[in-house]
Amino acid sequence: AVTGVQTCALPISVASTTSVGTFTARVRAALGAQSHALLAADLALQSTEAIAPALQEQARAAGLATSEYAALRTMLGSGEALQLAELKAVAAGYPLRGSLQTRRSEQGNDEATRDIPAPGEAWVEPRLLPLMGMKLGESMQVGATQLKVTRLIVLEPDRAGEFFAIAPRVLINLAYLPRSEEHT
Repeated sequence: AVTGVQTCALPISVASTTSVGTFTARVRAALGAQSHALLAADLALQSTEAIAPALQEQARAAGLATSEYAALRTMLGSGEALQLAELKAVAAGYPLRGSLQTRRSEQGNDEATRDIPAPGEAWVEPRLLPLMGMKLGESMQVGATQLKVTRLIVLEPDRAGEFFAIAPRVLINLAYLPRSEEHT
């Protein structure tokens, strides 16, 4: 004999199992999407050497979007001030996933962008300005060239895991890196 309690328990257990399964699938999908944004891509290939052009061409021939960047630590100058910085030079298309969050003024609103700094410009983390005694719109020495600071970096998708960054980030256009005479 089936009692009223048992009859009620079966639909509740089916509903609970379905709800847990749906919730788990949604969490898995959300984590997958966020992990791509944390890489700023679906897959990242990093090397201390330049990536072979043939490999890049294979990726493009397979229909994959690609973007390059170079990262190094360097000293910046502004007047008498010197500051160690983590310089990242990015090419068009960066980031492949997610977006940069920047501000055009110190008190401005955050804006999502898929743009990169124009040649001759630098985007910096806000903490760099007081360290160098600078204001947005002023220029700083990066290697052998001067770059104008035009935006503040609020969030960089592939930098989220770097909790112990030893120096503020400076983002420049990869095409401008040779002018700075900095080497990766």
